Amino acid sequence: MEGNILEQQKKIWFYLNLDCEIRRFKDQIKIIKIHFYDQTMTSGIRWTELGLFSRGFKVEKEVINHLDLITYYENRIEGLRLKQRYVNDYLHMLDPDNKQFLLNKYTNHKIEDSLTKIELEFYDELHEIEEAMNYMRGIAPDLSDFLELDNEVLEEDFNNILDMIEV
Repeated sequence: MEGNILEQQKKIWFYLNLDCEIRRFKDQIKIIKIHFYDQTMTSGIRWTELGLFSRGFKVEKEVINHLDLITYYENRIEGLRLKQRYVNDYLHMLDPDNKQFLLNKYTNHKIEDSLTKIELEFYDELHEIEEAMNYMRGIAPDLSDFLELDNEVLEEDFNNILDMIEV
């Protein structure tokens, strides 16, 4: 259970510090642009063991890859901002003391052995946010958390079905 608590605390910390992740992605976009424009876009002559040959900048391939990568990070930033909006909406609904407790605990990096009631409620809200985001992206919800696949349960269900069809 302790590992589970640590995972829950990591998720809570991540959602309360989405600004850091957004900043990291913006910095990554800057690095990608710098890297792209720092390369030579002209052809050049190369010497290898096979001889002398000309190698050129493949505009179509390089520009498409560059724009795809930037679009990927921009979409991630957009998704994180939407998550941040939902988290902020939830935090504004909280009692000011509970809100301050969450913000103080997860900005000061205090790790404890257990989660308080407000942390568990916030963690449940994070699951709701993730489910909503997946729904908006057209991703089906994961129902495995709600299914019990115990042999006794399966056998009981199978027997109930047999009784229903009178076999």
